[in-house]
Order: sequence, then C-alpha cells, then structure tokens
Amino acid sequence: MPEKNIDLICSALGILKTGSAFLGIYNEYPLDRIIYMLKDSNSKCLIVDDLNNPNVKAIKTAIPNILLIETNSLDFSKKLDFKINTKIDLDSNAYIIYTSGSTGKPKGVSLSHKNLINFVYSFREHLQGVDITDRFISVTNICFDVSMSEIFTPLFFGASLYLYKDLNYSTPKELAEYITKNEITFSYFPPALLSHVCNELKKLDGVKLCKMLVGVEPIKAATLSEFLKINPNMRIVNGYGPTETTICCTMYDFDNTLPADSIVPIGMPLYNNHLYVFNKFMNYLPINYPGILWVAGDNVGNGYIGQAKNTTDTYKVFNGTNFYNTGDLVK
Repeated sequence: MPEKNIDLICSALGILKTGSAFLGIYNEYPLDRIIYMLKDSNSKCLIVDDLNNPNVKAIKTAIPNILLIETNSLDFSKKLDFKINTKIDLDSNAYIIYTSGSTGKPKGVSLSHKNLINFVYSFREHLQGVDITDRFISVTNICFDVSMSEIFTPLFFGASLYLYKDLNYSTPKELAEYITKNEITFSYFPPALLSHVCNELKKLDGVKLCKMLVGVEPIKAATLSEFLKINPNMRIVNGYGPTETTICCTMYDFDNTLPADSIVPIGMPLYNNHLYVFNKFMNYLPINYPGILWVAGDNVGNGYIGQAKNTTDTYKVFNGTNFYNTGDLVK
C-alpha cells in the first residue's frame, strides 16, 4: 500500500521473485474496504510508506497478525549477496485484483504468471513492437488492472516507465504537458479523459505519443480519429476484457475507416485465446445473433480467492482448456 513511486515497483518485482503474489491497494480507499481486502485475501504482509499513518495503525489493530514493512526502512539500492532459487510455476498466482464490488462484495481475482506473460507479448504485437526507445506512462492506480499493462509491458521489453501522479489530483492540461515534456510514446487514457487530453495535446508542439490503449467503455470512432490529427501514424488499440481475463482478452486496432458516429468494436482475441458466443444452453450462435461471450485460453485467470462457488459458476474447464463466462452480450 505505498504511494505510486519506485518503491512500489521494486516491491512488486521482489514479491514476484520470491514466488509470492502481490495485491496492490489504493491508499485512499475507505479504511473498511482496505481491511476487507486484506482479510479476504488472507494477506500475510503489508508494505507501507509510513508505520505511523493512522490508517496503518488501524489496520494493525484490526489484523494483529499481519506483518508490516516500511519502505523507508528498506535499501533498494543495496546489492544482495544471495540468490532466490524459487521455482515459479507458470500457473502460480502473480497478482490479485479486486473487482469494484458493484454487484455485491468485491471479489479478489487471481491472475497467473502465464496470464500476464501472454497478455504482454500479445499487446506488444498490437502496438507493432516495444523497445528501449519507448517511454511508457502509468496513469492508473495499482488497484486497476490496466496498471499491470502500463507497468509490465515496458519492463518486459526494456522501455522506460514513468509513474504519473494520482489522476484525482491532475488536470488534462497537466497530463498533456507531462506527456510532451517527457517525450512519452505510450499512454492509456480513461474514456472520460480522452477528448480533454486530446484537445490539450493539440495545443502543444513536439508530442511524441505514438501508441495508445483505450477501453473500459464504448468509445466513438470520432473521438479516436481526433488523436490521429496529432500523429497520423499513432497506433490506437481498443481493448476489452473483464479483470478475470487479464486486463484485455480482445483488441481492435483502430484504423480510422469506421463511420464517425459508430462504436469502436472490441476486436479479436489475443494470441492463445478463443472467443465463443453461446446461448444459455451453451450452443453456438451464428453470425449476427446476440449471445453470451465466453473466453477460453491463456488469459483466463485462476478464479476468485476463497470463493469456490463463484469460481465454479463462471470458470469452466473443457478438454483441458480454461473458459470464463463474461456474462456480456455480443454478436
């Protein structure tokens, strides 16, 4: 539960190297929600910036057995003289993301190393490559699954990672100026910010932005077309997918050929994934018939922490392949 800084990244990578899974907690969540997430996930250790923070003390009171570690007491620059020989299975949990809880109590979704690896390599292909010349900006908080794409895509392929401040304390103008000043080449923009940031970027010279991820809500083609006026060669990817299918399980490469008032499609499945449109009896549906979207393959996560019934209701295994019922209607 640290601030969004280098300690957060070092902590996450260190946890992964031990073979453990990490759970990112937004430190401005209500205290009750934070305590619920820690108890529900059966977390053993909490990394914080300040042990004297009132919320941290309240957490310790509510969960006496949790181990607290203060980032200020750790020297991340020190070279350790031992090696971690933990063998990590690809199907082991890498991180946990809690759903919003809009339909009840939040559920902790378990995502594996395989899930993350498959996403990142697929994403690189849609972006037509990521390398050391790229500069990625992370604008979302650690509790939002898009943050995993912002953080791990550049780290996998040698690009630079810039950690932007909390969007709740930023304006579109400030974000656009930061992107331009730091020669950022990739960014994700929440739907509510798209038009505002675009308008601010148009006012600036020297914009290097050439790769974008959008999604979460339906987006009009006209909105994305405006970004191509900034850079006609910009790669804009519209992603779709519940948290249970690792950030995005489908992507659509926007090419400005859609009617301006049309909704941008969700695209095709990522590599090593398949999509099925079923009716309620699990029968295939033909083209243009709306039905329930099922996702199968390497992006399907490990289920919900401590919620066996919810897991078996929505996750299935057919012929050795993991399936997830999104509950979303598509055609």
